[in-house]
Amino acid sequence: MRADLLVSPAMRADLAGCWQNVLDRAEESPGVRGPRVPVVRPRVLAARADIRDLIVALRTAGPVPARGVALADLLISDSAGPLYSGRSPLDLRASIQTAVRGLDPSASMAAELETAD
Repeated sequence: MRADLLVSPAMRADLAGCWQNVLDRAEESPGVRGPRVPVVRPRVLAARADIRDLIVALRTAGPVPARGVALADLLISDSAGPLYSGRSPLDLRASIQTAVRGLDPSASMAAELETAD
């Protein structure tokens, strides 16, 4: 049931919107403050192209694997993760790239075939 919710078009659209907001905040001038949780701006700016790829993958009309959506959701909701904490040992770009690969249905099928061998 959770997987069905994760891959629903509404959930993916909401998640893509959240990632777009992260990108928009990071691209604002550094002096702009607000009631938002601050992101690690240099990491976000360095991962800008990867975040755009993630947004496109989340907005894809066809079905996507739940794993990729779950990874994208975890990255944006984990306050101790590389998006919000400069102390996180995780690489934001690599983590986003993993989520993008996880959203590719053909990559998911290839991994299943490798596991079955």
